[in-house]
Amino acid sequence: RTYPLLFLSLHSRDSLLLRSVPFSNMYHNVCLLSSLLATSPLISWLQSDPECYVHPGIAIKKSNLGDGFGCFVDEPVREGDMLFSIPTTSCLSITDALLDDECGEKFAEIIERAGDGGRTVVIAGYLAKEYLKLEHLGRDKYQGSNSPYLQTLPFQLGKNEQDHVIWWSERDIEELLKGSLAYKDTVGLRAEVDLAVRVLSPIIGPPVKKSRQGFLPFGGTTEGVDDAIRGAFVTLLTRSFLSDSEDVGQESLVPLLDMLQHTSGTPNVRHERTSESIEVRARTDLDSGVELLNSYSYSLEPWTFFTRYGFVPDKGSPRELLKSKDIVFFDPSKEPKVAEV
Repeated sequence: RTYPLLFLSLHSRDSLLLRSVPFSNMYHNVCLLSSLLATSPLISWLQSDPECYVHPGIAIKKSNLGDGFGCFVDEPVREGDMLFSIPTTSCLSITDALLDDECGEKFAEIIERAGDGGRTVVIAGYLAKEYLKLEHLGRDKYQGSNSPYLQTLPFQLGKNEQDHVIWWSERDIEELLKGSLAYKDTVGLRAEVDLAVRVLSPIIGPPVKKSRQGFLPFGGTTEGVDDAIRGAFVTLLTRSFLSDSEDVGQESLVPLLDMLQHTSGTPNVRHERTSESIEVRARTDLDSGVELLNSYSYSLEPWTFFTRYGFVPDKGSPRELLKSKDIVFFDPSKEPKVAEV
């Protein structure tokens, strides 16, 4: 059987993400603290790579555009100055998944049967497996090289204030989204992800269970595998970048670049990708304290932007917009449709 996955990669951002939704104050503070602790080691980890460059003025702080985090400059920067350069070896891509000792061969079979759409599925499986192993083993015992980055990714609702329809309950989908312009797209997306979970769970479950057994020949569980796969899809939808270069490949996750918040206006950074690195430079002169902003997409309709990234640009909480039947989601002059594959 071939798997129809995935139109997800079509909308990988040529930019970035993180976003906010309202939660109770206590839950909000816990999530914010957890995110801060996770992002703190990220820059140090990147700077430990001699092939990587991070401008000394770069800092990760609470964003001015939401309740999540963003990237700032703490000193003036001139137009064209290099802000950071991330080597492709520090990014996560299909190459990492296919070279994986535990699941690489089975991942390759998915791509062989599903075609290019299977690449997104494979990356999601690899991410979920590594996240669960890191979560169980801790950074000291985890043998992967990307642990500081994996800990920043939104595998759970509320991490970096991330919300997404993949995590919504069936009740929320029916009560809030039914009849909206985003409903068909959401239902289709969730069905695709559910299929991917059924494909990936028996592949990544055994190595996750084995890592939890330790040296014992028994024990261990696969608890949390399905949820981690869904979290991996949220990560890819909201954070992955699609390369324009045929030599470089398809989507990948770029540390630090994916911390930048979205602007509907003109971004104050520009990024360029080569086969060896992703370079991010100032598009204009930047004063100290300025938040770095990128653009995820200029072409998506607001409701499709929401189903991909979890928010609507320049609007408030999507849940509140849906509850109030805002024209963003309930415009009678427009026809709801599923994004083209």
